[in-house]
Amino acid sequence: MTENRRYVVGCELRAAAGDDGMTIEARAVKYGALSLPGVPMPGARERIAAGCFRNSLANGDEVVALFNHDPNVPLGRTRNGTLKLTDDKDSLRFSVRLNPAVQAHRDIAALVKDQTVSECSFAFSDVDDEWSDGQDERGIHCMLRTIKSAKLRDVSLVLTPAYSDGATIAQARSLAYRFAAPIGDAGWVTEVNAKLTTLGRQIAADEDTYLREQVARLGEEIRKQGMGS
Repeated sequence: MTENRRYVVGCELRAAAGDDGMTIEARAVKYGALSLPGVPMPGARERIAAGCFRNSLANGDEVVALFNHDPNVPLGRTRNGTLKLTDDKDSLRFSVRLNPAVQAHRDIAALVKDQTVSECSFAFSDVDDEWSDGQDERGIHCMLRTIKSAKLRDVSLVLTPAYSDGATIAQARSLAYRFAAPIGDAGWVTEVNAKLTTLGRQIAADEDTYLREQVARLGEEIRKQGMGS
């Protein structure tokens, strides 16, 4: 079984209104949104089709909520109702009720409240996908992978989404969806370029030639998009 992870920027992670701060809500998946360039491979983009997880959820497959995908830091699970998933035509959202009797949960709730932890990720497996010729937001040709069906394994609150300053090589391979600023937003391009530079230094230190080349290619593609080419 191959597990895929996708780190998400712009997931609307927040503490539920009118609560004691112990219920956390987020949008894990925005259906139809294109992944960042190079996901899941160089020259390709990816999107999650609406209804992708419908069968998995209908079959009662258990899904867990974790911190940083760490099974040693469980936050909730569908089996006992502490994790609730809402799947509609536009998105997959989740709500996890943290346990106030657990110190780690109280700490995480505080970190979400002050936005120290502000992003999320989702993991899936058993993929049924389809490849086609496609175009990105600017009409540039790319190979397009559409994930039609998959088993949802977990949703995670994460401190470090892909391309952040502390990203590991494993996280760089996971990459991300961004649901916030549009492609071409100059501020976003500047931010990503800075993070790519930091990530490139990490990769260079690891002497991983292939990944170093991919980071350089990805940075060039993002810079071209930011200049409107």
